[in-house]
Amino acid sequence: MIEETAGVQAPVAKVYNERAILVATFIGGPLAGAYLMAENFKVFNEPQKGKMAWLIGGATLFIILCMASLLPNQITEKMPNALLPLLYAWGYYYLAQHFQASALATHINTGGEPYSWWRAVLVGIIGGAVTFIPIFGIAYLYFMFCG
Repeated sequence: MIEETAGVQAPVAKVYNERAILVATFIGGPLAGAYLMAENFKVFNEPQKGKMAWLIGGATLFIILCMASLLPNQITEKMPNALLPLLYAWGYYYLAQHFQASALATHINTGGEPYSWWRAVLVGIIGGAVTFIPIFGIAYLYFMFCG
C-alpha cells in the first residue's frame, strides 16, 4: 500500500478524512461511519481497531433503534428530526479525530490522498439503505401478518 518515489514512500491507498466520516454518518447512520473508520484502520494496518469500529457501529445502531422504539411519542414529537443523526455523526467525528487524526495527517503529509466527498456520500446512502431496508421489511411483514 506504499509506493516508493525518489526515496520517499508515498501511500497508495486512500483514506476518508474526519469530515467525510461526519457527512457519511449523518446520511447513512452508524454503520456508514463504522465502515469508513474500519477502512481507514485497514489502511493504517490496525485491523483490531477496525473490528472495534464495527462493534461500536453495531452497538450505536442497536441503542438508537431501542431509543426510537422505547421513547414516548411526547418526547420524540418535540425533538427536531435531525437532532439524533447530528449527535451520532458528531460522535463519529470526535472518534475519528481522537483515534485517526495523527495517522490521517501523516498519511496526507507523506503524499497519500483522501477519497472524494462523493464517495463518502455514496457510502452514506448505501449505509442508510443497508440499515433501513431490513427495518422497513420487518415492519411490513409484521403489519401484514400481525396487524
